[in-house]
Amino acid sequence: MTDRISQRMDQWAAELPDLDTVGMAILGRARWITIRARQDIEAVFHRYDLDTGEFDVLATLLRSGKPYLLRPTELYRSLMIVRWPDQPA
Repeated sequence: MTDRISQRMDQWAAELPDLDTVGMAILGRARWITIRARQDIEAVFHRYDLDTGEFDVLATLLRSGKPYLLRPTELYRSLMIVRWPDQPA
């Protein structure tokens, strides 16, 4: 399979053959998928007058189960928010 990521891996291999680019490829493809899907996802949010953060809160409360209530700290810890590696989950 040849795509933009593969082309970049080939370029790195030509210049620095010992450089491991597997991680770059995984993150690059994940980013590409996110960018491609984002427009469709945001269109659905817009239809319901939501932004990403509001959807995240509602989805977190829904998956927490009845009665769909969480204390603020529990809600924060359950959100799909990116945390620094040294932060507790």
